[in-house]
Amino acid sequence: MGHLWILGALILGYILSGEACTCVNSIQCREVEPLYSWRILEHRGTTACPAGQVCCAILWNQSNERNTETPPVVPVTSPKTNFPNWGTKDTAVVHAAPPSTKGKSNPCGLDSTKLIRNGYSLPGQFPWAIALLHNGAYFGGGSLIAPGFVLTAAHFLRYKSAHEIVVRAGEWNLNSPEESFAPEERGVEKIVSHPNFDFKTGANNLAILRLKSPFELKDHIRTISIPMPQSSYDGQRCTVAGWGKRNFEDLNYSAVLKKVELPVLSRYVCESRLQRAKLGSNYKLPASMICAGGELNQDTCTGDGGSALFCSLGNENPDSYVQVGIVGWGLGCGQKDIPATYTNVAVFREWIENNMLPYIYRNGAFKIDKTRQ
Repeated sequence: MGHLWILGALILGYILSGEACTCVNSIQCREVEPLYSWRILEHRGTTACPAGQVCCAILWNQSNERNTETPPVVPVTSPKTNFPNWGTKDTAVVHAAPPSTKGKSNPCGLDSTKLIRNGYSLPGQFPWAIALLHNGAYFGGGSLIAPGFVLTAAHFLRYKSAHEIVVRAGEWNLNSPEESFAPEERGVEKIVSHPNFDFKTGANNLAILRLKSPFELKDHIRTISIPMPQSSYDGQRCTVAGWGKRNFEDLNYSAVLKKVELPVLSRYVCESRLQRAKLGSNYKLPASMICAGGELNQDTCTGDGGSALFCSLGNENPDSYVQVGIVGWGLGCGQKDIPATYTNVAVFREWIENNMLPYIYRNGAFKIDKTRQ
């Protein structure tokens, strides 16, 4: 699921989502908390910071380490591959998947023995969903766009190095070793964040993780396509799957992969709704963003950052999807008529492909999908 000009007008009546806010005079603040890190919630007339102060991410007397508290996370005490019986059940046999399954979901899941509550995905339903781990704990989502590449958001990678991140594919329940298919993990060789990423607004908020070794594609581990430039999905209902919070007030992220279906909004509708939602009439949605949501209790939330917004290809391929967006920021979670923002993946297709090329040529292992399936 950050401007000086925004903070003075916006903070009244709101609090930060899941993070402690250090309120100081602006002269003491080296870096103001960025807009996309906020999930603002109306708090019965209380204020996040007193008048004349700002919510500060980094004080001048500190190092580059953030001074805000880390939100509660789902603990992952050890890699699942350490469990000797992991993936040995007979309830679902995982076979190698041909390349033609790119963007193909498993609409019935891969394990019929699990009881699934409303709002959660089926085991293996969205096989491109990636969980990102740091020091053994989940911190954000991503999507597998090629066997050796993960697409995600740039904002939460700012203070992390490649060797600290573990990419987990084929995951469903972060806390359970008792699934019928085995997730797999890879290290990250390099983080490539977009050079024009704006830390304050969240514009151009995307990054590519180049993996140390590629994943082998299987029923529960598949890639997803990215759309052609100029593609528009306004008015279509699309899906996000992530391990973020179910509700803003929750203490922890979700252990089981959630899913939520959301309407993609036009730029005009999105911008006007965000303006009315306390961002003010001067707010302009950056060209690199799209919006989805605005339905009561149906939304992404804290911890879903980096996860994919994906839309069905429809017609003869209703169970195949293309990735349209990357979860960015929102004002609260699940509030009526207040959509959340997403990075518009179509705008960055050429940049994504160009930043995969050196690795493809050097290793001769991967091909770029030049067509939308």
